[in-house]
Amino acid sequence: MENLVLSVIIFVLILVLILASIKHLKNKYNTKPSTRNILIVSILSILVGLLILGLWSSGLRFTPLQASKANDFIKADSKFLKEIKVDDRFLHVYYNRTENIYRTTITNHVGFLYKSNFSTYYYPHEEDMVVTLGGSNIQTKDGYESVLYIENKDPQVTEFVVLDWDGNYVSRQPAESGEPVILQYKYSSSGSAASYKILALNKDLDVVYYYGYPINTNHISIDDYRWYVMKNEKLDSKFAAKIKSGNLVTNYKIDTVLKDIDAFGLNTLNIPVVIAISNLSSSDMSIDKNSEEQAIKLIKKLRGKNINIILEPYPWIANGSKPETEWNPKDINAFFNNWKTKVLKPLIDDIAVPYHIECFNIGSSFTKIENYEDQFCEMIDFAKSNYQGLVTYRTSWWITTNWNDPSTKKIEDNLKSAYNKKLNNKLFSKLDFISIASYFELTENDKNTVDNLVSALQSTQRYNRKQNVKQEIKNFNTKWNKPIFFGELGFPPKDKASIEPWNPYQTYKWNDKEQANCFEAYKTVFENEPWNLGFSIFAIGSKESDNNYYPSDDTMEIIKGWYSK
Repeated sequence: MENLVLSVIIFVLILVLILASIKHLKNKYNTKPSTRNILIVSILSILVGLLILGLWSSGLRFTPLQASKANDFIKADSKFLKEIKVDDRFLHVYYNRTENIYRTTITNHVGFLYKSNFSTYYYPHEEDMVVTLGGSNIQTKDGYESVLYIENKDPQVTEFVVLDWDGNYVSRQPAESGEPVILQYKYSSSGSAASYKILALNKDLDVVYYYGYPINTNHISIDDYRWYVMKNEKLDSKFAAKIKSGNLVTNYKIDTVLKDIDAFGLNTLNIPVVIAISNLSSSDMSIDKNSEEQAIKLIKKLRGKNINIILEPYPWIANGSKPETEWNPKDINAFFNNWKTKVLKPLIDDIAVPYHIECFNIGSSFTKIENYEDQFCEMIDFAKSNYQGLVTYRTSWWITTNWNDPSTKKIEDNLKSAYNKKLNNKLFSKLDFISIASYFELTENDKNTVDNLVSALQSTQRYNRKQNVKQEIKNFNTKWNKPIFFGELGFPPKDKASIEPWNPYQTYKWNDKEQANCFEAYKTVFENEPWNLGFSIFAIGSKESDNNYYPSDDTMEIIKGWYSK
């Protein structure tokens, strides 16, 4: 129909040109034009008409939209949706009812005219809450630009973003349910649009959907490239998900961390920031800036993965040679003031708040100073007044005995008194959940079966103490009605791993199976307890020889299967 109309228009135009030319010649020479002149005018008019017809048939038009609609693949029943200008080009988005697909045409300038002969197409996926209706990758004067025209029907989606390889935001566009969104981002000619992450986020910056192929599948079809729901086991005040975390060594490698997340099936990371402390009696401290920068770099890398983050100021005493459990500041008031102003507040302002960290662990195993309950409570209140996420504190493991022997009654009473004092410490009332570094001494055996270790968790065999570790841990939940989290759970992959889990130097005889059995025993005893929030394995992020706790392959399988049902 369009070609017929065009032919009529050109025929009329040729007649008009001929008649106008004849009239012009007649007026100019005041005589009737010769047959030769009429013939020349007619030929020229026909040539002009044919030129116009040729240009028109090739797709050239006076406007970008006209050029777009001139494509054969834009059917008569196609519904025009949107025009998007990119540099000096135009994208036009249509819904093609005949083919039941969305098409995007690309239109270029050709002199003072426009031409379009290329398109992309997208499947409707009408059942999806987020659908890409159109878009294309365009080469511009400065490199390349990618454009997506997105329909959002999910009210929880508040923003569409594009992240680069390092987790930096390349593009961010606010979104409302029912309103289409144009998402554009530039990339260099040496780069690839496929290396960027395209995500739909909620108000908490959690990933609701990701754009691409389905995760963990080898089946690839163009129809599979779409928006997929992103798994999100969120650590928040609802405590709906079990937390499967990993503690990073202070010298972690980011590439190793990213691999470990997948290898162990983690949904959370405990990221340390080194706090430099000169000696065990020091009341002063400072944040290690390199460690802080490394943490931020990792956090950016984790964007788009829905990995919960527990941020931890990690006491690094005497260059890491002294344990935090022995730290006893000589000026306790100075310590609490400095820890708040030099550690907590800067980490909250620089990392926890701007990067939407899920949880802030305000300290770890301050065993010598936990009895300063009022100061601890005030410090927790200080953190909560500046930070809206979850707040926890990781207390260290403990020892009790059930010898029932008059000769050791005083020792037993002192140990039980210390446990009860810890249990009733009001600092735990201020926390959102209670973290425990679970290095309980279980047996005296170089090697153990899982069954024996399960038994030892309810009646320890070390020095025949008969400590009921499970019950004593549960008592914290009973007392404070808070979830209990194993903030550190680690065993060296060696013989004697269950004797002193906190000590990797008892032997140099490697035993991957013993480490795996220890983890499996904890899994057996605690996995299905509703009051147990989860665990954080110690330690991952580096496979260097100085990491004496990196999980073995046997252990990896146990951890990966934890909470897998």
